[in-house]
Amino acid sequence: MSYRELSIWSFLEKVASTRVAPAGGSVAAVSGALAAALLAKMGRLALRRRATQARSALRGAEMSGGASQTQPALRIVEGSEQAPQRAGSILSHDLVVEAEALRRRLMALAHADGQAYEAAARLSRSEKASAEEVETAWQETISVPLRIADACERLLELAETLRLAGLAAADVRAVIVLASACLEVQWLNAWVNLTRVSDTDFRQAANQKLESLRERLNALHGSFKVCSPSSEERSM
Repeated sequence: MSYRELSIWSFLEKVASTRVAPAGGSVAAVSGALAAALLAKMGRLALRRRATQARSALRGAEMSGGASQTQPALRIVEGSEQAPQRAGSILSHDLVVEAEALRRRLMALAHADGQAYEAAARLSRSEKASAEEVETAWQETISVPLRIADACERLLELAETLRLAGLAAADVRAVIVLASACLEVQWLNAWVNLTRVSDTDFRQAANQKLESLRERLNALHGSFKVCSPSSEERSM
C-alpha cells in the first residue's frame, strides 16, 4: 500500500516497527510533503485575502462612481500579468499548484525511498542475486534521496519568496525548517549509501551532486537564525 493511502497513525506504526523501512529517508520526505502542504495553505490564504481586498476596493470604487478605479481591482482578482505583484508573483495560483505537485511528489518519493532500501537490503542478503542487481539496487537508494532533495530545494525557493513578502512568518519558517531538515537527511542517506556502490561513473556523478548539496546546506546553516517574530509579523 502506498504511503499516500495510509493514515498518519498507520504510517507512524510502520516507522516504529522492526522493518527496515520506512526509516529516516521516508520520514524526512513525509516532513517535506507536510511543508509543501503548509505552503499550499499559505498560498490559498494569501489569494483569498487578496481577492477580499480586491472586492472591497471594487465596492468602494463603485460607491464613489470612479469607473477607472475598478480596473486594477478586477485585474488583481483575475491574476493578470498587469496586476501589482510582490516578490515575484507570490499570490499567483501557480504557487499553489506547484506546492500541491511537490506534496504529491514527495509522498510518492517517500514510498519509493522505502521500497528502494528494502530491495537493496533484500538483494544484498540473497545468494541468488547477481552483482549487477545488487549494484543497481544500491544506486537507487542514492537516486531517490537526490530526487527528494531536489523537491525540497524547490520548496525552500518558494518559501523564501513568501518570507521576503512578509507573509505568515511562523508558517514560512516552519516550511523552511522542515524542508531544510529533509534536505540534510537526504544528503546523509545518499552519502552513506554511496559507499555500497562500485560503479565509478555513477559515484563521480553522485559525488558532484552531493558536494553541491553540501554547499547548499552550509549556506542554509549560515543564514538561518531562530528569532522571535516582530510585532508586525505576529499580526500577519
